[in-house]
Amino acid sequence: MGKSKVQTKGLRFTPEADEIISECMLKWGHLPGCYAKISRKVLPQYKSKRIRQRWTTILNPKLNRKSLSEEEKLFIDEWVENNRTESGKIQWTKLADEIERIFDEKRSDNMLKNYWNAEQRKLSKSSKVNEDNENEDESVSSSEDVNMNQSSPEITESTPMNEFPYEVINEPTRLDTLSSVAAKQPKIESFDTLCFAAAVRYKQDFPQHA
Repeated sequence: MGKSKVQTKGLRFTPEADEIISECMLKWGHLPGCYAKISRKVLPQYKSKRIRQRWTTILNPKLNRKSLSEEEKLFIDEWVENNRTESGKIQWTKLADEIERIFDEKRSDNMLKNYWNAEQRKLSKSSKVNEDNENEDESVSSSEDVNMNQSSPEITESTPMNEFPYEVINEPTRLDTLSSVAAKQPKIESFDTLCFAAAVRYKQDFPQHA
């Protein structure tokens, strides 16, 4: 019976396993499929995908763990915009290779991914704040319009005299005076009556201009 390969999901890397991966990468790192070879021949308890991730994010001595430069950030933004797949998938490994080629900096896939996701969260939060502010402005504007409509009744030619909003009509003494004067005049339309009442009020308030 052949020896079975036992690959335990989530199995932690030990210092011994890390040392073996580092040694194997020095020998086979330049070969295609090097991670699969390490998994198959040396560390069968770890899948090749996990070995690769361990090397590219933790063990590779060439990794630059310092913060991304502004030039790198701009490059990441532009590269993702131009190279993401139709389904929206981003090839982080390919992006990391491009950054190493252009900037001579070895960056891990996770560092690039974490930067991008953080930027997207910032943009999403900023967009939500702006949307909330716009909704609040619209609400205030709508409330002001309602208040203006309530405080400024519409006046038409058919508006009754007792609903005319100006002070001259709302004062009982003036209303009696105007009504008595208007009663002596020939019957005319309501709009003409308003004009007549305004003229009488003007003569009363400014007799020197009459």
